[in-house]
Amino acid sequence: MFTTRNVAVSEAGISSPDAACLHLQENLERVKEIGRGASGVVYKAIHIPTLKVVAIKDVPVYGRGQRRQMVRELHALYSNLVPMADNGNPVPKHPAPGKSTSKPKARPSPYIVSFYDAFVDRPKNSICMVMEYMSTGSLQDIVLRGGCQNEKVLARLATGVLHGLAHIHNKRMVHRDIKPHNLLTNRQGEVKISDFGLARTLNDNSSSTKTFVGTLLYMAPERIGGGNYSYPADIWSFGLALISVALGRYPLPTQDGFFGLFDSASLGSLFAYLMCLFNIVACMFAQVSNEQCLKLPAGSFSQECRSFIYQCLTIDPVERPSAEILLQHPFIHKYTAEETSTEWASFVNRIHLCEERSSELESLSDAAYRHMYEHSVKFSHLPQSDYGASFVSQATPTFSRREISLQQVQMSLQLGLANYLNVPVHLVHEKFEEKRCFYSDKLLEDYCYSPQSWTASPGIARRQQFGIGTDSPQCTPREKGSFWRKLQESMAKLGHSKRRKERERGRSSAGL
Repeated sequence: MFTTRNVAVSEAGISSPDAACLHLQENLERVKEIGRGASGVVYKAIHIPTLKVVAIKDVPVYGRGQRRQMVRELHALYSNLVPMADNGNPVPKHPAPGKSTSKPKARPSPYIVSFYDAFVDRPKNSICMVMEYMSTGSLQDIVLRGGCQNEKVLARLATGVLHGLAHIHNKRMVHRDIKPHNLLTNRQGEVKISDFGLARTLNDNSSSTKTFVGTLLYMAPERIGGGNYSYPADIWSFGLALISVALGRYPLPTQDGFFGLFDSASLGSLFAYLMCLFNIVACMFAQVSNEQCLKLPAGSFSQECRSFIYQCLTIDPVERPSAEILLQHPFIHKYTAEETSTEWASFVNRIHLCEERSSELESLSDAAYRHMYEHSVKFSHLPQSDYGASFVSQATPTFSRREISLQQVQMSLQLGLANYLNVPVHLVHEKFEEKRCFYSDKLLEDYCYSPQSWTASPGIARRQQFGIGTDSPQCTPREKGSFWRKLQESMAKLGHSKRRKERERGRSSAGL
C-alpha cells in the first residue's frame, strides 16, 4: 500500500474518501513501450472491457526523491480523475449516500491529461499510473521532425496549452516543468499538459516559491537567477516551447546541450549550483541578444504571431502577461476552430506523427484476444471467476461437444474502436475475427494436450467427446510430438504396466 495525505494506492487500484477502487489492473493489457525517461517507462495499453486505449506510466519508488515526486504527481492528477463508464467515456461522479454535497468535486479539465487509476506493482517496486493515451506524441516529436511554421497549427497548440495553464494557475499550482516533452497531442488536435511530478501548489500565505527544480533549458530568467518565481515562470517556459516548435530547434545557444537535458531535481546540490552559474551567463546573453534569439524571423511569420511569442518571452516576470490575458491575444483569435482543426489533420498526415491505422488495429486486436486467451488458459480449470467485466466474462471459452472457441467481441465495442481509429467498422470486425480464430485454435490445441484436461477425458476419448476426428488438423500431432503429448503417452504406458503387474500378483496370490 502506497499512501499519501488523501490518496491510497494498492495492488487493487486507487482509493480515497470520495472514490471507490476502480480495479483496472486486471483489465489492462500492455501493447508496447512508447517512452522511457528518468522518471519511468510509459506503455501503450488497452482497457479490455471497453477497448479504450490508455497509457500506463511505471514509476519506480526506490528513492526518497522518487517517492516525493510521485506524491506530487498523484495529488495533482487526482483532481483530474476521470472514471471510465462501460463505453469508455467520462461519467460524472455522484456523492455517496449520507455524504455532504455542499462542496462538489471540480470537473476534470479537458486540457490536462486525464487520470484513470493507479496501482502498485510489487514485483517491480513501482507505481503504475493509468492515464489518457495521446496518439500523436508530444511537441518534442514535432521539433525533432523539423518543426512547424504553419501558424494555424501554432495557434491551435498555443490555445490548448494556455487553457491548461489557466486551469492549473487558478488552482494556485505552478507546473515548473513546462517543455515540449510534457505537452501532448492527439489526432483530434487536442493539446494537453502532462507530467506533474515537479508541480507545486502555493498556499494562501505565499504567492511564489524558490525551489530550484525543473529542466534547465526551459527555466525562466527569474528561476535561473535563484530568486522567487510564480505563475509567469510557466508562461516563459511555454513561450520557449512554442518558439522551439516554430523553428524546429531550441532557440538559444548553449555551451553544451548535454547539461540542459538534466532534470535539476535529480542533481546533487553542488552540481545544480554549477549548472545554475552556467545558465546565468546564458540568460545574460539572452537578455542582451533578445532581438536575435527570442524573436521569430519577420519574413516567415506574421506580426500577430511574432507579437504573441515576444509577450510570452518578456524578461521581466511582472510585465509578462498571464494565461488568461494571452488567450485574448489577436493571434489566438485569428483563425477559427474549423480552420485550425483541418490544418492540424493535414499536418499530422504529412509528417506521419501517429502510428499507421492498420498497424495500430493489428496490435490492439492482438492484445485484446491475447488477454482473453491467457485469461481462459488461467481460469478454464477453476470455478467461475468474479472477473467483473462484461467483455472479459465472455472471454471464458465455450466447452461444448463440438467446439472450443473464444467469444466474439461486442459489436458496440468494435464500433467504438473503429471511431477512435477512424476506419470502417467492417475492417475492425474482420481483424478481430481473424485474431479470434487464431487464438481459438491455439486454445483448442492447448486444451487437447494440457495436463489440466487429462482427468476429465484422457487420450483419444477426449477428442471424441468434442466430436473431433483423429485426422482433424486442429488436434493432429506434428511430426515431432509436443512435450505434453510425449509425457501423456509415457504416463499411459506406466499406468498400463502397473495395472498388468497388479493383475499378475493377484493371479499368483489366488493360485497359492
